[in-house]
Amino acid sequence: MSKTNHVQLIGNIGSDLMMHTTESGSLVLNFSLATNHVYTDVNGNKQKSTEWHSIVAFGKIAENINTYLKKGSKLLVLGHLQTRTFQDKKEVTHYRTEVVANDVLYLDAKV
Repeated sequence: MSKTNHVQLIGNIGSDLMMHTTESGSLVLNFSLATNHVYTDVNGNKQKSTEWHSIVAFGKIAENINTYLKKGSKLLVLGHLQTRTFQDKKEVTHYRTEVVANDVLYLDAKV
């Protein structure tokens, strides 16, 4: 059976890249990716909406994105969805769904 939790996004990096290292020494990179959707509304007018995705990359993928790309860069992200659960200082539970980048393709001509 094929992998069912698969995400493929093409968009532009919409935030500064945030790289950090875990206690075990693994590289982790977080950033947002903006994707656009163009559609025709009920009145026949073209509309455009932007969706913001939280992306997380690890290891060599994280290192390469951080080295070669920046806010505004166009990128293809192949990955899967992951939902994390955490508690804030007031012990309120929060959920964060993000795309874990398994592979990327740089789409800017200058890279």
